[in-house]
Formats: sequence, C-alpha cells, structure tokens
Amino acid sequence: SRYHRFIFSRFFASFKLNISILLINHTITNEVHKMRYLIAEDNKQDRGLLEKILSGYGEYDVAGNGQQAFQMFETAHQEGNPYELIFLDIMMPEIEGDQVLVMIREWEKINLKDNKPVRVVMATSKTDAETIFASYDQNCQHFIMKPYVKFDIEEVMKKMGFKLSEKQ
Repeated sequence: SRYHRFIFSRFFASFKLNISILLINHTITNEVHKMRYLIAEDNKQDRGLLEKILSGYGEYDVAGNGQQAFQMFETAHQEGNPYELIFLDIMMPEIEGDQVLVMIREWEKINLKDNKPVRVVMATSKTDAETIFASYDQNCQHFIMKPYVKFDIEEVMKKMGFKLSEKQ
C-alpha cells in the first residue's frame, strides 16, 4: 500500500541519515592529531638537523631570529592556530631566546584565558648552570644541549607525550 511505502521510505531516509552521521563522527574522532610547532634557530645547520629529526611529529614553521620567533608565536594565536611546542635557541640574533621566552610568558599572562601555555624546549651550547636554571625559572619545559642528538630530542618529545606520526 502507499502508506507502507511512505513509512518505509521515511524510515529508510532516517536510517541513511543516521548512518551518515555515524560515519562522519567516526572519521572525525579517528583523525590523527598533527602537532604544530615552531623551530627558532638561527644556525642553518642546526636548524636543518632539527627539521629532519622533528619532521615526523607534525607541521612546523621556522624562525631565524628571536624577533621573528615572537612575531610568529603571536600571529599563530591571532589566527587561532597556536603552536603546541617551540624549540628555542638561547643565543639568537635580534632578541636572545631567553628574552623571547620572557616575552612569550608575559603575552600568555595577558592574553590566554582558557588555553594552556605553549611548551618550550630551550637549546644552547652554553654549559653553565646559571643559563640552564634561568630557562627553567621562565617556565621552559625542557633544556637540550647542542649539538643536537636525535636520541635526546626523541626522549624529550616522548616525555612531553608527542609521538611520531604513523607514516614514520
């Protein structure tokens, strides 16, 4: 009868809609989270090594000096796509990395409401304890000595909960 066909067609249309919603939700919840990070390193060789080691963790941008690093950090927030992690060299042109870290933390105090602060890994070839402690005083999460060693960087990434993407 026409009534049964009408009921069946309504049921089938509803069923198709529910299946579509389930498939969309499944796709969204199973997407792999790609980390976004910034490499702030003025030395081209060191920067290239960091890019090679970190490329499997997600998308990244590169800053060649401290001023550029801070501007990129700020712009990323303004665009609604902030960095989750910054690798920040201490000895940088324009603005030293430790001063950039102070600027970032000050910016976060003023501008962040619900978001968590960016995680920062400081890097330097300086071996004095004062430099290392000063970085931790400014709330960096980790400190890496140069020259960069792949194992050390991977261990820091693991401690922070970052994993290589499936394709690696």
